[in-house]
Amino acid sequence: MRFRCAGGTLTSMLARHCCQLLAADVSETALKRARNRCHALPNVDFATMQFPRQAPSASGFDLVVLSEVAYYWDDADINRAADWLAGLQSNSVILLVHYILETDYPQTGDEAVEKLLSALGDNVRQCRGDRHEKYRLDLWLKN
Repeated sequence: MRFRCAGGTLTSMLARHCCQLLAADVSETALKRARNRCHALPNVDFATMQFPRQAPSASGFDLVVLSEVAYYWDDADINRAADWLAGLQSNSVILLVHYILETDYPQTGDEAVEKLLSALGDNVRQCRGDRHEKYRLDLWLKN
């Protein structure tokens, strides 16, 4: 499951490693670009979705990628996302990628990721956290 598929670049790369991939975005423009980029990939499905207010059933996903999305959420959305992620099967992988420099978004990348981790509590285990000049990568495993 990938939320915020944007232009489909990362989606097309992930598809090579997935039996089935659901890419979701609230933007029809982004979905159209992603569908065009991934048109030859039969294992990729697309959905118009405003995650976490709209979400598929959490069962069946063994990888969730939250890419450049959590800082758009308010605290209520962070809690909704945490509730959904808590419903994933054990050993599901959660990968987060977020820009960390100043923006005009509701949260910074650091704030959003730390709040989400806190809301998840004992439901996840941090496996890795890499910080770079402009972004952070976080890898969590669902307990």
